[in-house]
Amino acid sequence: MSNLTSNVLHVGHITSNPRVATLLPSELAHRYLALPVAVDGERVTVAMAHPEDLDARKAVIASLGPATCVIRADAREIERLINELWPQNSLAHMKILSWFPTAKGEEITQNYVQSVAALLSGDLFTCNVPSKAAGEALQQITEAVRLQQPDLLIFRCPDAPLIKQFLLEPAEQPYVQKLPTSLLVTRQPRWPICRILLVLHSPLNDEPALNWCIRLASRAQANVTILPLVASAPAMFAALQARQNLSDILGSDCSLGNQLRQAAQRLADWHIEGRLRLRDEPVDQQVRCEVSEGDYDLIVLGAETHLPVVRWVLGQLVNPLLYWADRPVLIAKPV
Repeated sequence: MSNLTSNVLHVGHITSNPRVATLLPSELAHRYLALPVAVDGERVTVAMAHPEDLDARKAVIASLGPATCVIRADAREIERLINELWPQNSLAHMKILSWFPTAKGEEITQNYVQSVAALLSGDLFTCNVPSKAAGEALQQITEAVRLQQPDLLIFRCPDAPLIKQFLLEPAEQPYVQKLPTSLLVTRQPRWPICRILLVLHSPLNDEPALNWCIRLASRAQANVTILPLVASAPAMFAALQARQNLSDILGSDCSLGNQLRQAAQRLADWHIEGRLRLRDEPVDQQVRCEVSEGDYDLIVLGAETHLPVVRWVLGQLVNPLLYWADRPVLIAKPV
């Protein structure tokens, strides 16, 4: 059989589509680290961590049919996607590290943290470092992250002064930026999570933000609004800017149009109700205006990019957002 003896293409990145992935029984997916990723008629493309294992390939092809096309993908990425699709069968739970910098106000957010951990089927660990200078506390939490290797760090913080002290001071920024894990800042927790705002602003980190959004929305049965940040055109191009609307962008072959179509399709694949928004305020006001108009329970966005051209066009977003946002904010970083 050619699909057992032919060379296997290696793919650097895959995404999950539950309608396609569940073509393979979960026990086979777990046993052989295999995940269907695309279907075209009777031809199913399946990503495998170890396609050189002929017994595994035979079992997968026997289940999916002789037209199956096998590709190779990273074992950790396949395992992560399988655990998201079938969390009830997973032996490796998500690890969540909860951090509170002082003893003040801990009860305010404890229930929220536990609810988030339960929603994600995660194992929750706590790291309290009270009465420490911000720099020393951040060094300790950085070490805790290195040892625990959590999927998510939750910063339990009830007020803006603490956020400023521990996350936004220039002296502490290198520690915060070097944290390798995604960060959930839980100022004024809102539960249940019914409405999520996904902000697209970083070419490098928008996809991790979308992954977190899908992970949370699919389990919470939440609605998602996608807001791409689009810089306003200079005055000389005002007529062109006026003609630029969401329909034009979605119908174009530009990178933003492709990104929005793919994001909308991924939400649809997971049966998540979503909508797209495009605002015409100055770029530094678009998120704030959208939040003030929408009753969002959570804001999700990728970590700040350090590409100079992106910072020049869009300006700084994450730090100001953390200071004024009166609801939880999740800052996503690549896995």
